[in-house]
Amino acid sequence: MIFVTRHGLIVRGSDADFAAGRQLFATQHCLRLEGFIEEDLLRTIRRSLRTAPFHDRTHDGIGTELCLSEGPLSAGLEFLWNAPMLSAALDRLTECGPFGCFEGREVPAGVTTIDPTLPEDRAPIRRLSRTRR
Repeated sequence: MIFVTRHGLIVRGSDADFAAGRQLFATQHCLRLEGFIEEDLLRTIRRSLRTAPFHDRTHDGIGTELCLSEGPLSAGLEFLWNAPMLSAALDRLTECGPFGCFEGREVPAGVTTIDPTLPEDRAPIRRLSRTRR
């Protein structure tokens, strides 16, 4: 339905497809978008993450998280995730209203830190959290 590629965003699917997605989101409060990031682009992102600089960010009373430092990779990801067409497609799918900007993070299932040197077949499954502001 919604695909991020090297050449831009692709949104396809019938009104019935989007209605089914909305119904699923309404009952499960989440959606898994199969193939959301094109495989070639995903490989490039993963390869870049292996050498990208990270830093600790401490949140008083909550804990510390490992964050991607500002640079070309973080800027590129922010650019992709903040595309108006993506926001409109996600709103069509979830009816959550417009998104102000992406300030999400990858959240590994059951893992508190990610080793970017892990081979792709051993890396934890990651979920993209998109937040509204």
